[in-house]
Amino acid sequence: MVMDVRYAADLRDRLHNRDLSKSEDMKVYEKYLRQAICINELHVGTDEKTGYPTDEGKIEELAYFDNAKIPRKTIGIGFNMDAPEAKKYWNDAFKGSLNFQEYYDGKRRMTREQANTLLDTVIKSKRSELESNSQYGKILHLLRPNERLVIEEAYYNGPKLVAAGTNFHKFIHNYVQTRDASYLKQAVFEIEKRSNPSNDKGTQNRRNAQAKLLASYECKFYQKPNQSNLFSDLYIVPVEGRTIIPKFPELQCYISSTHFIWRTKQDEKVRPEHAYHDGRIYSIKAPPKFGNPGDDYNCRCEADFLIPYNVARIMSEFEYWLRYS
Repeated sequence: MVMDVRYAADLRDRLHNRDLSKSEDMKVYEKYLRQAICINELHVGTDEKTGYPTDEGKIEELAYFDNAKIPRKTIGIGFNMDAPEAKKYWNDAFKGSLNFQEYYDGKRRMTREQANTLLDTVIKSKRSELESNSQYGKILHLLRPNERLVIEEAYYNGPKLVAAGTNFHKFIHNYVQTRDASYLKQAVFEIEKRSNPSNDKGTQNRRNAQAKLLASYECKFYQKPNQSNLFSDLYIVPVEGRTIIPKFPELQCYISSTHFIWRTKQDEKVRPEHAYHDGRIYSIKAPPKFGNPGDDYNCRCEADFLIPYNVARIMSEFEYWLRYS
């Protein structure tokens, strides 16, 4: 299973303006990073209409050989047991409490909790590698969260795609140093068009989603590296039920009497059908089919009536169809 490109676009818009120096935003980022890895490594259910994940996927409890050209023993959430560093990651995660060879030989089953522990350990270890000066150490913290997530997710699966020495690595560094979006577009092109020489369909679907997630210049509230988010020269016309509007505590807002922005709690308890609406703007007279935030059974979502000052009059779906179809 791979991430749906529609979900990748929405995830990009939700993450792009977050500030990872804030613990709340970093917590949300970590959640989506783990989710992105799980989507690409496990069989995760997807809503056909929206492309959103509907479950967390089933882990591989028993070690098995994957479908690589040279098959590798894999377990849990895409953990490659044949990788040179596999035993080190394993020992760091379980501190000697689980016998690596017994799981490798298929004598024991892995639990979801164990798989999550192993995943978090590998993410932490690979992040340390990325933060080294030879990789992205000087710029990783300057990238927007969606850009960083693509690098971390890709590095988890196959470091060669984004590692030092690649064209991708060069373009990302040039992008941060110059803040010229043309370099980011070249990095997107590298992932989407030049990273699948065998033309494998599944790999290409994965690359398409990664490219869409990386394409920050498609965000309504696009921020370049190390740029403030005051947006003094930005003015957008949102579409009801489509446009995702991030939360900007520092922006001047007006209180709307006709529209609200759907806000979820951004945690693992949020229902998939509610997660789709997070950040989208709605008329109080035309909410989603299950009602306004809080109407559904045990719904913890909230209606945010504070609309950023640079968001223009809201366009309805019908108006959008008349104008652009």
